[in-house]
Amino acid sequence: MQQLRQYLHKTLSKEMMKTAVVERFRSVSYISFDHNWCQLYRGHPITGAISQEKLEQALGLAIDHIKGTQKKNGRFLYYYDPASDSYRDHEHPNRDPIKNPYYNILRHGGGGLTCLFYEKYYRNGNTLASIKRTLGYLVNHTRNYLLDGEQASYIYYNHKAKLGGTGIVLYLAAEYQILTGDKRYSDWTTRLARHLQGEILPTGEFRDYYIYLDKLVSIEKNQEYFSFYYPGEAVCGLARYYTLAPVSEQQPLAEKLHAALKFMLEVRPNTRAEHYTKIPSDCWLMMGVNEMWKVESLRKPEYANFVFNDADKMLTQMYQVFD
Repeated sequence: MQQLRQYLHKTLSKEMMKTAVVERFRSVSYISFDHNWCQLYRGHPITGAISQEKLEQALGLAIDHIKGTQKKNGRFLYYYDPASDSYRDHEHPNRDPIKNPYYNILRHGGGGLTCLFYEKYYRNGNTLASIKRTLGYLVNHTRNYLLDGEQASYIYYNHKAKLGGTGIVLYLAAEYQILTGDKRYSDWTTRLARHLQGEILPTGEFRDYYIYLDKLVSIEKNQEYFSFYYPGEAVCGLARYYTLAPVSEQQPLAEKLHAALKFMLEVRPNTRAEHYTKIPSDCWLMMGVNEMWKVESLRKPEYANFVFNDADKMLTQMYQVFD
């Protein structure tokens, strides 16, 4: 209603607004094609009951699109607007979509994970080449450094080193090694995991940015660069890496993960209460718990309670047919 009032104030006079009456109406829409008519629901064709066949067809088309638009260097197509047949990103309208397109390393990792989960389900090898190109691009955007006398690595892109970026990349790299048995990235994977463990502060809080616009972010400045989602992405990566870690390193890693979960489940809802007003939490953290649950020794009842309670809250906020 507030948006509607603002729009009407701009287009109508004050006198008309004083006497205006707002009424609700419902409409039915159709679209014609060839010699047929198709009824629409919120602008989309009504597809009828969901079936496995329909889901698999949609999944196949989506994977074909992702693979078909991936470049030789591993980059995915970040943005396409089919309505206007444009690659110009509405959030970055001043960037040339051909010469200087916007790109995001977390979305890149997400594209790789999509291809990997497809391969995990079908085991037909159709996306393996895409996954390797994805990983190759990430290796080329890695920076190494010494952490407590050992080599550690983070993903550096757009003048930033994001916790979530390295977290999703570790998630992808670990899943790839577990699925294929290919160990060519194992040293790189270990260095990424070492960096993420180093980003868990003594309080259990993650440092959300290691580098921001080419400047190292101090622990004291961490509050100024807060991200609601990066810690959950880091948990996904570390939890999936756990089974690949040397046995001698698993216990310290488990302690780090438990400290991080304790902070996110008990402390953060109070210190960052303003981020819990619209949605209860974020799906990456729920996924992180799901990955931890694959390792029996990492399970805790409070983690499961968090996932199911938040899932219930999210379901109550979903759109229904009547709204």
